[in-house]
Amino acid sequence: MSLDERLREALQRSSSGVDPDLGENLLAIRRKTRRLAIRRRVSLVTFALAVVVGLVLAGPRVIGFVRSFRPAQPASPAPTASLSPSSTQTDPLKGDWRQVATCQDIVRIMTRIGAANRLPALLQAQGNEAQRPPKNDLCKGAPAEFVRILRFKDGHLLIFDPPHQEGGGNLLYTIVDHHTFTLVSAPGDHNIPGVYRFTYRIVGDQLTIVDLNHDVDTEAAFEVAPFVRTG
Repeated sequence: MSLDERLREALQRSSSGVDPDLGENLLAIRRKTRRLAIRRRVSLVTFALAVVVGLVLAGPRVIGFVRSFRPAQPASPAPTASLSPSSTQTDPLKGDWRQVATCQDIVRIMTRIGAANRLPALLQAQGNEAQRPPKNDLCKGAPAEFVRILRFKDGHLLIFDPPHQEGGGNLLYTIVDHHTFTLVSAPGDHNIPGVYRFTYRIVGDQLTIVDLNHDVDTEAAFEVAPFVRTG
């Protein structure tokens, strides 16, 4: 046996007594590495789920926090409705209005506006009397009622005065706003010199008119008693 063969044999004998089972060690290492990889994946998945749950729970608060820093936008002004002489909105005065006054009502309004001296002639005309009533008893023999009709239609106001509701005026009216209207005489009518302004108030079927011009005739006619809608 040569020297090389003796040395090779001696090395094989020494290595067989000290070398571990390399195949078993490699298998153990692979198992350990696989377990570590699985644990790492489980940890990553758990962390990702925790992040998602946190975002879901905290999302509304975060959005509210961000919105609190946005500058407030000015509110758009609400559209306003206005009436004008050419407005096509529904005419609240349109229709027939009936006024019923007593002699005492006429005496009261004429006294209030400082025209009591005109009462005898007014009561004679509106009561269709042959003679004027005595000044000390103005309502003696007067009718129980004095009826006046106002007809607002197509921009015209027709007035039918007592005692027989005869045509006493043909005027043009304009709705200014929800409580004001104006009157002017229609062509050929001369009852009103210029533009007269009035306020009105409608409650249910009752109309109240106030003359802002302090004209004796229109105050006496419109303010002696309220009007009631009849058509």
